Amino acid sequence: MSIQKNKIIHINNEHIFGATTLKDITLPEKNNTALHVCIDPEAVMINRKRLAEELNMPLDHWALPWQKHKQYGTRYFK
Repeated sequence: MSIQKNKIIHINNEHIFGATTLKDITLPEKNNTALHVCIDPEAVMINRKRLAEELNMPLDHWALPWQKHKQYGTRYFK
């Protein structure tokens, strides 16, 4: 099985690495990596493993926040 490259948006510096993927209708679960909103958890884990391999970042190094879509926004400043 060949691995299709993900559509990835990322930032990488010495302190943090952050990434997100984009919807891809050719992949299982449309490339969903969120277990809390999936139909097929096994497909989501396949997507996560593929992304982990492409990023060279093992899954046990990930922190996965829940993205919420709301009609309002909040800004946080230090």
